[in-house]
Amino acid sequence: MTASKKLIQASAGVGGTEPFYDYEIENSLRFNTGNTDYLTFTPSTNGNNTTFTLRFMVKLGNLNKQRWLFLTNVSVGNAYTGVRFNANNTLEYFSATPGIDAQMITSSVFRDVSSWYDIVISVSSTNVDIYVNGVEQPYGTVNQPSGADTGVNLAGNLMSTSTSTPSNGTIDGYVAEMVLVDGQALTPTSFGEFKNGIWVPKDCSGLSFGTNGAYLKFGNSGALGTDSSGNGNNFTTSGLTASDQMPDTPTNNFSTLNPLTEIDSGVSSNTLSDGNLKSVATANSNYRVSTIGLSSKKWYFEGISSGPTSNTDGIGFGNSVSNIALYRTNGNKLVDGVNSPTGGATWSSNNEICSMTLDADTGQVTAYVNGVSQGVIDTLDMSKPVFAVAFNRFAGTISVNFGQDSSFGGIKTRQNNTDANGLGDFYYTPPTDHLALCTANLPEPTIGPNSDIKPDDVFRVELSTGNGLSKASGGKMIFTDVDFTDGDYTVWGKNRDAADSWGCFDTLRGSNKYIILDGNLANTTNTETLEFTSAGCKLGNSHLVNASGEDYVFYMFKVTPGFFDMQQFTSTGSVLNVSHDLGVAPKLVIGNNYSGLYKNWIVQVDGGQVTDPETDYLLLDLSYAAADDATVWNDTAPTDSVVTLGTNANLNSATPYEGILYMFADVEGFCKTGYYAGNGSADGAFAYQGFLPDFFITKRSDLAQVWSVYDSARNPSNVISKVLVPDLPDAEVGGISAMDFVSNGVKMRDTNAARNGVGSHITLSIGTPSKYSNAR
Repeated sequence: MTASKKLIQASAGVGGTEPFYDYEIENSLRFNTGNTDYLTFTPSTNGNNTTFTLRFMVKLGNLNKQRWLFLTNVSVGNAYTGVRFNANNTLEYFSATPGIDAQMITSSVFRDVSSWYDIVISVSSTNVDIYVNGVEQPYGTVNQPSGADTGVNLAGNLMSTSTSTPSNGTIDGYVAEMVLVDGQALTPTSFGEFKNGIWVPKDCSGLSFGTNGAYLKFGNSGALGTDSSGNGNNFTTSGLTASDQMPDTPTNNFSTLNPLTEIDSGVSSNTLSDGNLKSVATANSNYRVSTIGLSSKKWYFEGISSGPTSNTDGIGFGNSVSNIALYRTNGNKLVDGVNSPTGGATWSSNNEICSMTLDADTGQVTAYVNGVSQGVIDTLDMSKPVFAVAFNRFAGTISVNFGQDSSFGGIKTRQNNTDANGLGDFYYTPPTDHLALCTANLPEPTIGPNSDIKPDDVFRVELSTGNGLSKASGGKMIFTDVDFTDGDYTVWGKNRDAADSWGCFDTLRGSNKYIILDGNLANTTNTETLEFTSAGCKLGNSHLVNASGEDYVFYMFKVTPGFFDMQQFTSTGSVLNVSHDLGVAPKLVIGNNYSGLYKNWIVQVDGGQVTDPETDYLLLDLSYAAADDATVWNDTAPTDSVVTLGTNANLNSATPYEGILYMFADVEGFCKTGYYAGNGSADGAFAYQGFLPDFFITKRSDLAQVWSVYDSARNPSNVISKVLVPDLPDAEVGGISAMDFVSNGVKMRDTNAARNGVGSHITLSIGTPSKYSNAR
């Protein structure tokens, strides 16, 4: 089975947007760790065994174990060479002769299971570089080669994609577009390029592959190791069948079950396999969820009970135990945690397939068994994204198909039915207008790399090292390609190296005027701080923005309908409606009465422990827990046109002081306010965002804990280890394994009470839509 490139192109342009990818990848190959899944090739002629390039596009399955991408035999010469993910999820290249001649191990870790990595290993006789998504990786171990031979490209020496010794650990997940170039140490630009901030693949067919070079595209289901380089260096498969050829690719990424989270957030008692499409329970109950969350449109997926079953397994849709609709193998339904007999058809053997549909515009969930409707199961609350769910009860086994494998791992014969956009591979034809769970079917974001408004048009993070010069003497320029006269902006800046306050600047108050985020200082003017110009922001010699040799971070937000707005107001002491131009109700409001007697930053947020945002508030400049006070927001929710201030003197005193409101709205795939429930475990909570975060603020709302700010500029690879605290002037703290940013959200990685304590945590995050984001 081969996916249709034409149909993928058509679906990518939903809503009139041009297709994003100039080159589409049509197939990948699924590997299962521990199985005999590998491909091998033994050259008949010597090539260049000191200079070569390996390229793999990889989507990971299970983590935390050794998994080989490539390995040579030692039957010829005295060298063997390999590329692998280690048990700690670092990426390693090494060559041994038999002692280690070369070894490069990244310090970055790779634990994103929801999208694709593009990995390039460039090797010469004296140098090895490891690139992921076009960027050279930081290294924890550096042992560059000294001219010794490797095991690559030697006549009679077997080379294996994955490994021909499965006990060593085969790759788990999916591989697309494997390339071996013999005789050249290439850079990533031979294989891909950046497009609006996203690393995208290029057609490799024009490369010079060299004597033993090969280009595996996995396009022929009957000969999966076919070489497309023109050399005829075909690889032999082992343990791989036509059912392992997938339409899941870097240019149309399908959902899988997510090993980083589950609905009940309990201790995992099930395992995932078959490319994270099969869930096997060993004890208790587990609700595994899809990597793609759903907020609109109509969706379809299928499931099969593919092994031992307790007769109460099920599939369906939901986002919490109290908002879930499942159809169980015994014909019962499970709605919001309550089991209810339906008298419907059972699907407890391999001959029976259950299908589920979700109309995300209405919340209606319907079940089908062997293509026959079993009726509406429930109508879900769609105020937050919901997920496809596989429910395991005790020893049950469920395999799912989100549109990539109607054989369910070889159990059935593929039927190749497509969705309403001509995408996917389903056993039964989906109902009218229903779609496969893949990125080509996701709505086009209003702010995204393929949208009229690009993410860096309205939000940026920039790092700067101060030069200590005054503006007249040269100063420093930041955001140099932004015209700050073409709209309204705010910029927040922090000295990372010293206990200097956060400076908050905006175009409404004008250049050189700032309020500090971490205290209650009045609006202050200093001509050596930050000036807004048509060619960026000009910095003077103030320690707040530009001390010599000290490192800073700056965050820029532009006023944009539907995303961010800021408005000045004059306090009255009476209930005050402040008009705004968002066009939708803001989800997060930050206010400061900057010329008043009290100048704390007051926060209103919808989510988490703040169950009643109309009466509850937090303070950005203090670590207090959320408090209830109806006088702050007048017990009135924001609307799509106004934010209401009550009579509390901290924000709306009777004396006519000047104040300002910053307001953020949720933008699907780009900006999200919300919350997650911490679990106190190093295998921490997962906060689904629907995008790869570039900026993330979190605050424990039920207890007095500090606010924490993270970003991808200070932490360009995982783990995220550098934190700044808006309610304190403290310098940046690093070396903390706090969290991973991944292509669809944030995974907590420590037990810290402020970030992952058992309780409620509110968030604001901004990033790159999952529709296009690379794995991180």
